[in-house]
Amino acid sequence: MTTSPQNREIKKKCPACHLELITSSLVCPNDKTMLMAIKDEISVGSTLNDQYELLSELGRGGMSTVYKAKFLFNNEILAVKVMNPDLISDAQASKRFILEGKAISSMHHPNLVKVHDLGVSTLTHQLFIAMECIEGESLSELIKKKGPINPIQAIKIFTQVCDALSVAHQNGIIHRDLKSSNIMVLNQDGQENFVKVVDFGIAKLLPSADRPSMSLTQTGDVFGSPIYMSPEQCLGVTVDFRSDIYALGIVMFEALTGEPPIYGHTVVETMHMHVSKEPPSFQEINPEINLPQNLEQVVLKSLNKMPANRYQTMLELKQALLSIDILALNNLARKQLKTSSRLKIFNVETADDSSTDKLPLPPAKSSGNNLKPVSKNSKHNIKATKFNISSTMIIGIVLVVIALILIGFTIVNNANK
Repeated sequence: MTTSPQNREIKKKCPACHLELITSSLVCPNDKTMLMAIKDEISVGSTLNDQYELLSELGRGGMSTVYKAKFLFNNEILAVKVMNPDLISDAQASKRFILEGKAISSMHHPNLVKVHDLGVSTLTHQLFIAMECIEGESLSELIKKKGPINPIQAIKIFTQVCDALSVAHQNGIIHRDLKSSNIMVLNQDGQENFVKVVDFGIAKLLPSADRPSMSLTQTGDVFGSPIYMSPEQCLGVTVDFRSDIYALGIVMFEALTGEPPIYGHTVVETMHMHVSKEPPSFQEINPEINLPQNLEQVVLKSLNKMPANRYQTMLELKQALLSIDILALNNLARKQLKTSSRLKIFNVETADDSSTDKLPLPPAKSSGNNLKPVSKNSKHNIKATKFNISSTMIIGIVLVVIALILIGFTIVNNANK
């Protein structure tokens, strides 16, 4: 005997008393409220494992969907990443999702996302990761909105990324998909430009004494975002931590100039360029910017085709960036001082273009320096000198006139005699 759809027993819920039951009845046995069918899927409005109320969708990708959720135990707002239902039977996808959860849960650092839970839905058997919810913008969004990032702000961001990935590398984890959209920039506890590195979805866990290799790829597999992939990733050969350094080099170049250094018309062309084409200079990409040359050198060293010629660790790269920060500030200060000095001298000398008694510019020293920076009182000294010279000239003229008059009187008297 076939059961009609109307009489089929399915899981339902009463919206009034929240009773859940498997029944063919249309109304709640408690209060006669019309029952609602509960779909076997995870979506906005549903509660995951009676713990996480899904409030809204934050993003969706080919492997997972991320929801903004409320942890019902303490009402904390979290982000819950749920593997898409069509991948439940995909053993490789499941292993990769679990790998991401294990990777980020094994690391503890302010610039890395904190994981709260890694589990499986009792309703749909979908894997999920509950983690802190980040309220901010990605570096990619900031670049699109503002263009090139101020170098001081950019260096602050880059050094935090170095700190986060240094912890990952110390834990034997290679990110392999570092890009500007995976770097979140937010205000945290009153601190601006605070960084969170996210999305370890294709991370590789290197073997250690207490852990076998957990990489889900083999030599020849290619994973990553083409614009940010290292040459060794593009070639499908074994990668190590220095691959992340190359990717950060791409991110740094993009943030400072507004454009990535390597960008082909197709994925294949872009990957070929990573392997064979040297990155351009900052000026070639954006002629309007004027950045310290040693900052450009640090970025280009990170982008070296040969891993051995790059910075070897994230901490080494961080130290190079910090030294540039200090040097850049000093250079800017010197330039401002020299510019200010030149302007002071220039303004005094050309204060009155109609004047016929302008002072000449100070003579250059034999050492080859053009101008010596003037002190705070230099402007007044120059004005005083100018005034003294003008008074002397006037007195001289008066004396000459008096002398001429006396000579004239003398000649007249002699003639009368």
